[in-house]
Amino acid sequence: MADAGDLKSPGGNPVRVQVPPPALFFCFYKEMLLKRTTKNVLIVLTIGAASGTLIGAILKVIVPDSQVKTILFKDITFGINQINLNLVFLKLGFSFQIVFNIFTVFFIFLMIYLLIKH
Repeated sequence: MADAGDLKSPGGNPVRVQVPPPALFFCFYKEMLLKRTTKNVLIVLTIGAASGTLIGAILKVIVPDSQVKTILFKDITFGINQINLNLVFLKLGFSFQIVFNIFTVFFIFLMIYLLIKH
């Protein structure tokens, strides 16, 4: 914790001001996990899923090829494939897919544990 140098109270005694470390997780933790509204729970679980998928994708590139890699880093994708709408003057395309791996599931359970714990 950092302190604030020369601050004095009205009585002349030095005042110690504690500033928390500037970490994104602590702000996130305080705002999201302690206020368990439906919106915050969904945001926390989405952030857990996104971070788990990201870490899984990064580790998939780093880990050398082996049987364990094919099992541990297998991605499961589900969603809507490309849907095209051609109206001559306007062409629209839409697709929606969600990618899961073992790290996604792990991080979702980690976030659920943090939500239940506090």
